Amino acid sequence: MVADIPGLIEGAHEGKGLGIQFLPDIERTQVLVYLIDCTSETVKEDFKVLVNELKSFNEELRKKRSIVALTKADIAHEETKAKLKKLRFGKGISVHIISAVTKKELKIL
Repeated sequence: MVADIPGLIEGAHEGKGLGIQFLPDIERTQVLVYLIDCTSETVKEDFKVLVNELKSFNEELRKKRSIVALTKADIAHEETKAKLKKLRFGKGISVHIISAVTKKELKIL
């Protein structure tokens, strides 16, 4: 099963935004793929917000296999992408820098 969770923002587990309506769908998935805008200046913090929201909703979600997909690689500077390749989000979490526009690394993901 694939679940797209729109509107997952800080405080979603408390009913902020639309995320709370979709959080129960996450419980049925086997893998969590965190899509994070690679042009954000706070990529790691953005990831932490998402992880904290999921854990606040259901602590068991932290045990699921996770992948980070850094999106919009087509508009990121090469220097930014080089820094992003060095980021680590946790043990066993693979990181992919992708672009839906150019299809960069989508097959690998």
